Amino acid sequence: MLGMDLEATELLEGEQASLSKAANAVIKLSDYGLKNLPYDQLMNLVGFKNKEAVGGKLHLTNYRLVFKAHPINRVQGKFSIFLPAVTGLKNTSPNFLTKRLEVRTELQVFEFVVWGVDDFIRSATERQQALTRQQKTSLRKAVLAKPAQFISDTHVSQVVNNVSMKLPELAKKVVEITTNPLDVSAAINVLEIIKMLTETDEK
Repeated sequence: MLGMDLEATELLEGEQASLSKAANAVIKLSDYGLKNLPYDQLMNLVGFKNKEAVGGKLHLTNYRLVFKAHPINRVQGKFSIFLPAVTGLKNTSPNFLTKRLEVRTELQVFEFVVWGVDDFIRSATERQQALTRQQKTSLRKAVLAKPAQFISDTHVSQVVNNVSMKLPELAKKVVEITTNPLDVSAAINVLEIIKMLTETDEK
């Protein structure tokens, strides 16, 4: 699975990978101007009407969830969901054939198709609850030092490097540059965690 593994060079200081699973990130076609594919009628049968499942790998570390798409998708890239920003993890599987994980932050809702949802939720919850204040401070510093490392598209990463921009302004700028949902989500996640952890440190 070339390109989907989480390499040691991608880990932050003090970060440890603990779990990796084949997964699909589910996106809404209408949100990103994508056209339906010829086999979309089959997708409707498993609850993915007007949606696309982007194949890849979902990784869990002690700091974040990382999704990396495989190179044969028409939507490619990666994004991180930082554990301190996660407000909800839910098993939304509609039946025994399709296993779905919902991940919520204050700003976004993510949906993944992945087997072993309950075990994944348990592992992610344990790691989220185990995060110390010192680790959260280290995470904020790591993200602030190089926010672009969490984004695939170089043009988007250049915008995100300007962390002084307010979130609505940055989101608008990112959408002007790309319609790739993974890059848009990645940029919003980076700004969300910086804002959240900065406010926590100031208390």
